[in-house]
Amino acid sequence: MKFAARLIVPLLLFISLSVTAQEEKGIHFFKGNLEELYAKAQAEGKPIYVDVMASWCGPCKWMARNVFTDKKVANYYNEHFINYSLDIQKGEGVKFGNKFRVSLLPTHLYLYPDGTEFSRYLGAMNKSEFYLFGEGIIHDIGPIKPQGLLKNLIEGS
Repeated sequence: MKFAARLIVPLLLFISLSVTAQEEKGIHFFKGNLEELYAKAQAEGKPIYVDVMASWCGPCKWMARNVFTDKKVANYYNEHFINYSLDIQKGEGVKFGNKFRVSLLPTHLYLYPDGTEFSRYLGAMNKSEFYLFGEGIIHDIGPIKPQGLLKNLIEGS
């Protein structure tokens, strides 16, 4: 019995550490509802990237495996965006999909912190395309000041 315990404990520890390492790898998607998402984006002064997907969507799964896990992509998106993944067929995703007229998956939405859309891309992208698209977004909108999106837009800075 002691032998089995000595074998099982290190094995469980290894599995636990492996799962933790996998969770930390890739784009960090905010866990919470849309209201909390907008509040977080406003507090941090960052635009929002929304991965609109469905559990059955092949290209969505491909991007989750091959693009969102890329270190360069993940570092850029984690630094510059509040990232959110939303299943269009579940919970808030249904209403969100209707509001933003999502008709193709995956749809990549880029929102101001108040939830207003300013850009979108339809379909899958490879990691280079996705990285460059995100970089272009940040270059085009410039910094967002957390103290007031409207003031930021009026002042143009």
